[in-house]
Amino acid sequence: MNTNSTKMTFMNTMMIGIMVSTCSNSWMMIWAGLEISLMSFIPLMEKESVLSTESSIKYFIIQSVSSSMMILGLIMSMKTTSWLLISYSMMIKMGTSPFHMWMISVSEGLTYMNLFIMLTITKIPPMMIMNYNMTDNPMMSMLSLIIGSMMGLNQTSTRKILAYSSIYNMGFMLMLTKSTPNWMTFLLIYSMMLSMTMVMLKTMSISYLNQMSINNQKTLSKMNMWILMMSMSGLPPSVGFFNKLLVIEMLIQKNQLLISATMIMTSLIVSFYYTRMMFSSFMFQSMTMKWQTKMNNKMLISMSMSSMLISPTIMTIKSMS
Repeated sequence: MNTNSTKMTFMNTMMIGIMVSTCSNSWMMIWAGLEISLMSFIPLMEKESVLSTESSIKYFIIQSVSSSMMILGLIMSMKTTSWLLISYSMMIKMGTSPFHMWMISVSEGLTYMNLFIMLTITKIPPMMIMNYNMTDNPMMSMLSLIIGSMMGLNQTSTRKILAYSSIYNMGFMLMLTKSTPNWMTFLLIYSMMLSMTMVMLKTMSISYLNQMSINNQKTLSKMNMWILMMSMSGLPPSVGFFNKLLVIEMLIQKNQLLISATMIMTSLIVSFYYTRMMFSSFMFQSMTMKWQTKMNNKMLISMSMSSMLISPTIMTIKSMS
């Protein structure tokens, strides 16, 4: 995919398919929009490597199976079990636990741009369909929280860590399916954090954890990466903390204390493996005078400052309203 016009064509077609799925009131048009976005995203996954070809084939098979399950659920629409089948097909599309293994293997063969699309934009139509069903999924949510946090501990690939982090965040989003503004706000903030993190990783050419300590990036860049890791893990006062606070506050109001406690405990594990990503890189610069660091990259500074200041601003506005 070296032709920019070809990329733009497939990107526009994918966005058109997503808009058709989210704006239609007919199930067949929703299904057609899902297929249009699927067939437009697969060419974007292509690059000159065996892993990308394998990832595109796996992605196509899994998405086709989930679409077939959705059609089967629509055919059985006169029965109550059909809505459960449709919900499971959407969970397969999004890669929530226990249907998550395909996402881990596919993510390794993608570029950071394609990985961002798979973890954020392609999840909008499935979340809209689950919002139509108006069903909570507390068991699936707890399973996604536990699997996404525990399995990310033994990973060395940054792409797999981001994929497990996406599974973990899907545990939060599954509890927001009845509230459209809340899950859209959560996905928007998560997309912003993930985009900034992937820009940093791509700029530093980092694909594995050991590259954090051996690269020659300046101290300021690593400090900005540290702040973004704090935001991804949800530590206050970063913007990622507002996402978790939004869900936990809603669950406490509904007296769902078990899943709230699970979210809090698993967030500590996620904070650990995000902090570990930057710990080794700072160990090699422990004797550097940090106050002598030149702030010469305005983009990185603005990214880190926005990650730190957005959350207090939102919480202040919320308390005043």
